[in-house]
Amino acid sequence: MPRTRPITRPPGGATPWLLATLLGLVGWAHESTPLAQPMQHWLQDRAVADARPMASTGVAMVLIDEASQARHGPLPWRRDLHARLIDQLSGARVVIDTEPFGTPESERALAELQNIHATIAADPMLARHPELPALIERSEASLNGDAHLTQSLERHTRVLLSLGPPGDGLPPLPRLASAAAGIGHAVTGADADGVIRRHPLWRHGSAQDAPSLAALGAGLYRGDSMAAVETGLRDHPPRLAGHSLPDDSDSGLMPLWPVHDGPDGAPPSLSAREVLAGSPALARLKGRIVVIGRDDRSTPRLRLPDRREISPAEALARLSGAMANGHWARTPAALQWLPWGLLVAAGLYLWRIVPRLTRNSALMLSASLCLALALGSHGLLAWGGIWLAPTLPIFALVLGHLALIARDRWQMHQRRSRGPLLTTTLGEDTVITSYETVTVTTRERTVIRHDEPETVPQAPPRPAPATPPAVARTAASPRTTPPPARCPAICRTPRCSTSAGPSSTPRCCTRPTRSRPPSR
Repeated sequence: MPRTRPITRPPGGATPWLLATLLGLVGWAHESTPLAQPMQHWLQDRAVADARPMASTGVAMVLIDEASQARHGPLPWRRDLHARLIDQLSGARVVIDTEPFGTPESERALAELQNIHATIAADPMLARHPELPALIERSEASLNGDAHLTQSLERHTRVLLSLGPPGDGLPPLPRLASAAAGIGHAVTGADADGVIRRHPLWRHGSAQDAPSLAALGAGLYRGDSMAAVETGLRDHPPRLAGHSLPDDSDSGLMPLWPVHDGPDGAPPSLSAREVLAGSPALARLKGRIVVIGRDDRSTPRLRLPDRREISPAEALARLSGAMANGHWARTPAALQWLPWGLLVAAGLYLWRIVPRLTRNSALMLSASLCLALALGSHGLLAWGGIWLAPTLPIFALVLGHLALIARDRWQMHQRRSRGPLLTTTLGEDTVITSYETVTVTTRERTVIRHDEPETVPQAPPRPAPATPPAVARTAASPRTTPPPARCPAICRTPRCSTSAGPSSTPRCCTRPTRSRPPSR
């Protein structure tokens, strides 16, 4: 009877198309969706936290803390208090006040008081009162805090004011804006998890575009004029404090946080209560960038890449120090397309190299490549200040391996469910002349290739063995089953064979056991 043997074949040529489609989806998801951001943020935070320490001594803080509010009242403070703070900080190189001044202070009360003052001045009898005119003038001066703040801004000449929160974005009053050195935004650019990774240089609004207060402060600290700083930030690539900013700074500047001369590496700070009281510690703020901001229990907290919690005022001070000293990460224009080149290289590796390896060898090699990409990116940012996101080729390697394993498992399931892919009948005249071995992933399958049948000279057919004559049975003799033959006692096994039927003498299947001579 002819025998039927299954012949397997390697999978079809769908691997290049599968990998090309997968890599395209990986690139689209990496650039258009936030799926890769958690891993990218983790790698970036570890590299920034492990960066070599850089010193900065050019910034300080004046914090409106709970002790200051207990002494001078809760926030928002009167404008005359801010005017007194600025007057006390006359020795600072640059002053950044982060409190918004978008609306007039006590506008209705001031208007009524001015009306009363005009009425008293018009009446000769009231004007001759010994205390009433002086009392009205003091009340008007206390309510007209905008005038006091304007005078303080004009005296210092290097004070920067902040826009309102991102919700309203009201600029300072025109009289305050004209007296200040410049206006900018105080948005730190923290991500959803509260970590500051990129700081926006510009805040685009419906009314006007505002530059960063940290960038303006760094430019003024380095001796540039306000017009030169704003012009440099609008250039492409932007320039700041004599340094060229990265080409990708439109999406935000990536600061490398320096170590300051305060406690725990933070910028030195003073309480606003101490500044208003004229503390001798004001000498420490001389010649620095001083940031005025709130720091109490209601102030939201931000985090650095090393998970240290800071206030928004401290974040702005740290950003100013980093920009003033040129401490930021950059991506050179020649290396911006390197992750996409590594994506193509990962596709070629998955197509040409992985199928030639065993499963364990391929997994170990791919894991080593992913680790090398992560460590290389970490070293470039920590020691060279160059950031290249390795998540694109890493995701390609991982997902490509999973796709190849899933395709291999699916093909195995299909072959087992449908049986052999190809069958052929091997007759007696067919001779197998060659075969080849194909290695697919980690399983070795032998594919038998049939060449043209080769005809060999055949020997004459053998005569069929003679059939023994049938044993005649009579109707009188009943058909009985003979008892099974038993082997002699000298046999090693109970199996026996007979040559001519049940009545013949049984023979042992093994040689009989020879009797041993008795021992002496």
